[in-house]
Amino acid sequence: MGKRLPPKVREEIIQEFRDSKITSVRMLAEKYGYAKCTIRRILRKAGLIIKARRRLFPPSVKIPTEKWKIAYLAGVIDGDGSVILVEDKRRKRSKTFLGLEPRVYIDNSSEELMK
Repeated sequence: MGKRLPPKVREEIIQEFRDSKITSVRMLAEKYGYAKCTIRRILRKAGLIIKARRRLFPPSVKIPTEKWKIAYLAGVIDGDGSVILVEDKRRKRSKTFLGLEPRVYIDNSSEELMK
């Protein structure tokens, strides 16, 4: 059995990936001395996106971690937005992937809100 990953190190890995400092699983594994599969598992559990060919990408927008910001964002989406599932025809043939991609849209005329 491998060495146990301290929570502080787990958070550092997630933060570096979210901040786009290091976006390669291999580089993160080498830096922290853990297996690539361990790094992938940490990033998956953190809700980071995994694309085809096991290439990882950070989210295209910063997702807030404070509860009040999440609640505010949920209210904006509920009032001025929508959440839909779009069929991804490129991945439809995969046996393990349903071929659906979630998308969130917000339509508002307030420039300050949209920043």
